[in-house]
Amino acid sequence: MENSNMINSTIYDEMDDFCSEIFDGEGLLKYISAKKDFFINPKETLENLFDGSEIEKDKINTYGDFYYYYLTKYSNCYTYKFNSKGYTKSFVKLIKSNNINPNELNINWKDMEKKEKYYQEGLVDILYDMISYEIKKIGYEIFGVNLGYETVVYYIVEEKKFERISNNQKMFKIFDISFLESIYNEIFEITGELGVDRVKIGDFLEKKSDGYYTLFTKDNIVINNINEENENEVKIIL
Repeated sequence: MENSNMINSTIYDEMDDFCSEIFDGEGLLKYISAKKDFFINPKETLENLFDGSEIEKDKINTYGDFYYYYLTKYSNCYTYKFNSKGYTKSFVKLIKSNNINPNELNINWKDMEKKEKYYQEGLVDILYDMISYEIKKIGYEIFGVNLGYETVVYYIVEEKKFERISNNQKMFKIFDISFLESIYNEIFEITGELGVDRVKIGDFLEKKSDGYYTLFTKDNIVINNINEENENEVKIIL
């Protein structure tokens, strides 16, 4: 029983530590109060914090459930549901909510939004990578966490906060550049005309053992004879 209590205490401490990085002082106090109320009277707490249109309260059976839904509603985040669309606009909204001007970032938002219609889900990771590169220039990091649901909850924080989160977080799966590099081969952006039908400047290619593959949802093309060293053809982005 003592070991179990120690494990539970460690988990709760880690959850609280994460909240101390993503909430401001007032937000953290509200979270601590909500956590206390949930353990005392979970039904009343859920009724006070969520309305029926937001969640099905019968899905919240554990503190882990409560924690997830509390963060997605009350913290400054973007909750991406796997295989969903609209992530370009949602990332822009998250950036603005952190007092960063998306128009000052070297990203063609309109083009990325158009690509959502005919690109595979991996486009969201490419966009994430582009945002990460741009906001690093001004001292910020963007990262995601998977809390056991079919979502990634994205945050933007100062670099020093992200260092503490990434160094101390053991319970959550952190989605950052190093994680993406572990699941993708090299990703290139086309910067010049390659003379291939249906492939244009600004499209993305994934390098595989037998060539460079487009990332469309259907009718993908394999391209060979690309000079990776020539940035007038392609540039590596991931």
